[in-house]
Amino acid sequence: MADNSSSTLCVHSGAEIVTRDFLAGLPTPTVKGPRHKPVAHISLIESIQAQCLDRGLEIAREEFAVQRENAILFGVFDLRRTGTGPDLKVTDEEATLSIGFRGSNDRQMAISMVAGKRIFVCDNLMLSGDSVVLRRKHTTGMDLDSEISEGLDQYLVQCRHLEGSVGRMKIQTLDDHEAKVRIFDAFTQAKVMPITRLPHVVRNYFAPDDSWTDCHDRTEWGLHNAFTREIRNMKTAPAFDATAKLGSYFHIGAGSN
Repeated sequence: MADNSSSTLCVHSGAEIVTRDFLAGLPTPTVKGPRHKPVAHISLIESIQAQCLDRGLEIAREEFAVQRENAILFGVFDLRRTGTGPDLKVTDEEATLSIGFRGSNDRQMAISMVAGKRIFVCDNLMLSGDSVVLRRKHTTGMDLDSEISEGLDQYLVQCRHLEGSVGRMKIQTLDDHEAKVRIFDAFTQAKVMPITRLPHVVRNYFAPDDSWTDCHDRTEWGLHNAFTREIRNMKTAPAFDATAKLGSYFHIGAGSN
């Protein structure tokens, strides 16, 4: 097991941060039906990594968490170019491109992969809620490498939309009334996260700590970061979903430019 004190994959009861070696040592998943084809967590990780390398992208940082007796996997890869891949660039000096993914071996959720961006200043993860680039159930007939290959090709396209989204959000100013409306709608209409967390998001935006420079700007970007700071206090599975919902609410991803 690994220390979880500084990880983006914030975990609480029922989930824990683990290493790649731990995942490699897990037993072969149990088949739970005639059409069930479980994918070992380590197989999913290695397949994504191999397809990234084929596109000139290497893993600069990785984080994994498991839940429900190791049946559910959550992961994040931060990526950097090897010099031979696609012309991906990160315009924000405080960020890098990332992949968020998850899967389960108990038929509770499909394998999913989304485009992402790591924000170094607060070590938050921004997921593009409009661009789930892979969602595939664990069924017979699934070609894992082929599915991930197609998903990564979509990912490279969505990353360019992601870059534009950040630039747009940073120049979109908000007055206090607009910010309050956006926060209220995020909780009551988009249901990004439980309403009990509303006061914390309000505090993050309107009265942030001096060191929380990512929340200081009165812009969509500052408001987005006020949400992601609170998402980090959630359990792993709800936090993953909330991050993707937040991306959708802020129109991060395809069609946002």
